[in-house]
Amino acid sequence: MSLEFLANTLSDYVYFTGSHYADLASTYIFVKRDGIASESHKGLRKLMQEMGEDKALLTHLILGTIGNVFLVGAAYGLDSLLGIQDNALNIHHVQSYGLGTIKYLTAISNIANTYGYSKVADIFSLPARMY
Repeated sequence: MSLEFLANTLSDYVYFTGSHYADLASTYIFVKRDGIASESHKGLRKLMQEMGEDKALLTHLILGTIGNVFLVGAAYGLDSLLGIQDNALNIHHVQSYGLGTIKYLTAISNIANTYGYSKVADIFSLPARMY
C-alpha cells in the first residue's frame, strides 16, 4: 500500500466510517427504546429479528467497516484509472462525503425520533428517504 493512497483516502474513510458508526449507535438507542419494528431499514430489521438487536448491529458494524474500506478504495482506484486529480471533484470524495453526510443526517433523525421530535426527524431523514 502506497503512502499516497493512504494520504488521499484516510480522511475520506474516517468520515464515511464515522457516519456509519453514528448511524448504528443512534439506531441502537432508537431500537432499544421503541423496538425492532421501528427500524425503517428492512434488511437490518430482518437481521435484528433473526439474530437479536445487539448481535445484528455488531455484525452490521463490522461488515460495514470492512465494506467501507473496499468502497473508498474502489472509488479511489476508479479515480486513478480515469486520471482524476485528488484535489478535484472526484468519485471517492462524492461517494465518501455524499453517503457519509446522508448517514450522519440519518443518525440525527434517529436521535430526534428517540426524544420524540418526529417532525424534526422527518426533515433530517428526507435525504436518506430520497436516496
